[in-house]
Amino acid sequence: MTKTKLQIMREKKGLTAEQLAEKIIKSNDFTGIAFKVIVRDLKNFEIGRYPIKFRENAAFIAKDLGCSVAELVEDK
Repeated sequence: MTKTKLQIMREKKGLTAEQLAEKIIKSNDFTGIAFKVIVRDLKNFEIGRYPIKFRENAAFIAKDLGCSVAELVEDK
């Protein structure tokens, strides 16, 4: 299975999906969003079930990975 850009960037930072979710919640004060929802969304993005687009979620993920949104969005 080919890795998505999100998975590659996350692994470069040495983070699991769960660790990245924790980082996103803490840095953005997302206390109202369930941890498991963010983990599920990250994993769905990674397997390509849902594409990351130029939306808010991509911006939050990119910020916490220290990369640009463009680096996460898959080429079609």
